[in-house]
Amino acid sequence: MNFRATLQRPAKLPPEAMRKSKPVRNPLVEEVVDNGVTTLCGPARVKGLLGKLLIRAASQPIVKRYELEEVGAFVWSQIDGKRTLESISKLLQSKYKMNRLEADSSLVAFVQLLAERGLITLLVKTGS
Repeated sequence: MNFRATLQRPAKLPPEAMRKSKPVRNPLVEEVVDNGVTTLCGPARVKGLLGKLLIRAASQPIVKRYELEEVGAFVWSQIDGKRTLESISKLLQSKYKMNRLEADSSLVAFVQLLAERGLITLLVKTGS
């Protein structure tokens, strides 16, 4: 069983491939937990000419902060590169008394957001 990293938006993956994918944290992302609030600090993605100029002018890397709500913080804590989205969905169903559809749709939306912001990468199973 082989896995490949994808920078492709998760929504473009077939549902079965999405369920079997393994999210991996970006090692440049720092997690800060203060008074029960989880904040992620990661490299900001800037676009266009103005963004390129801003990066060149900055003396230090540009960091963006993302404050997570309770369910998001729980999902983030489960992302270890070993668990599949399917197993994380089952944990969500159990912990937050969600049905499968609720857990899957919430999880996919959140993972898609994390991937688009460069906070995670999805490892997608290839071959057999």
